[in-house]
Order: sequence, then C-alpha cells, then structure tokens
Amino acid sequence: AVFRAPSARAWFDFFKTYFGPMITVLNALDDDGRTRFADDIVAVLESVNRADDGTLLAEAEYLEVIAVKE
Repeated sequence: AVFRAPSARAWFDFFKTYFGPMITVLNALDDDGRTRFADDIVAVLESVNRADDGTLLAEAEYLEVIAVKE
C-alpha cells in the first residue's frame, strides 16, 4: 500500500480523526502523551518518506488474513 498526503502531519491529522484504532489510543492518553505519540508517528512517517517536495509518499506493508470456519 502507498500512503500519499500533503505532509506527514496531514496524514496523522486525517488518521487521528477517522481511524478508529488511532482515535482509541489518543483518547487513552493525556495531553502530553498525545503530543509525544503524534510527534513519534510523524517522525516515523518522515523517516520512510520517499517524496522530496514536502509531501508524503510512504510505502507500507500489510498482512491480510482470511479465516474460514468449517
């Protein structure tokens, strides 16, 4: 999967608003923890960013598991 966004911070802002697991984590943290978490996520995104124009272009791997109940 390829993540594209206007910036790493814009990617985080989108996910903190619309991605349930991230919303849950942020709700469990105090203000200082939310700030540190956001800064850490943005730093990771910036470390893997392949764009050189200030935008975000980051590749991500994921595992898809399909379970079949018999």
